[in-house]
Amino acid sequence: MRRQHGFTLLELLLALAILGVLVAILLAGLRIGISAWEGGEARAEVHQRLRAIAGHLEDALASAYPYRARVEGLERRILFEGEPHRVRFVTAGAPLTLPAPIAFHAVTLALDEDVGLTLTEKPVPAEAPFAGGTRLVLDPEVRALRFSYRAEGGGWQERWDGQEAGGLPTAVRIDLAVRFRDRIETLPALMIPLPLGKGA
Repeated sequence: MRRQHGFTLLELLLALAILGVLVAILLAGLRIGISAWEGGEARAEVHQRLRAIAGHLEDALASAYPYRARVEGLERRILFEGEPHRVRFVTAGAPLTLPAPIAFHAVTLALDEDVGLTLTEKPVPAEAPFAGGTRLVLDPEVRALRFSYRAEGGGWQERWDGQEAGGLPTAVRIDLAVRFRDRIETLPALMIPLPLGKGA
């Protein structure tokens, strides 16, 4: 018996099954590739946000100045108050919210649970340099903020009083966590050296 040219039904079904498996593998690989791409984009967005926040914080803190002023009629004090969740200081850097140029202005960096990371500025000299001022939200997605202050010997402290310490800390470490999409991302600690810090 002579065989006719063409494919049998069994051969056709086998070819379609192989083609189906190849398409499934291709789609799975494509889905994995897209997921990896989206994950990389999300990471890049978080790190871009960190760079923006770090830039603002570094500009303000690196220009901190051991400014002495009379506060509430008391003796002249160095205006630097560092706490775990807030830091207050006087800076010679360019203000973000005040009309420039201005020689010195008081800055408060803090976390407001309702609005995020805030920066408050007020020109000095002033009777109460850290009361009131113009407030700016640096990043509404910041969910955790912690400051530490490095002493002259290299140890880190939770608090820093410029008057008691006799100057500024040598560096400030900032630990941040930001909300990104549906999760909280803890960012690497920012270390900001203070050029006019004690012992500098």
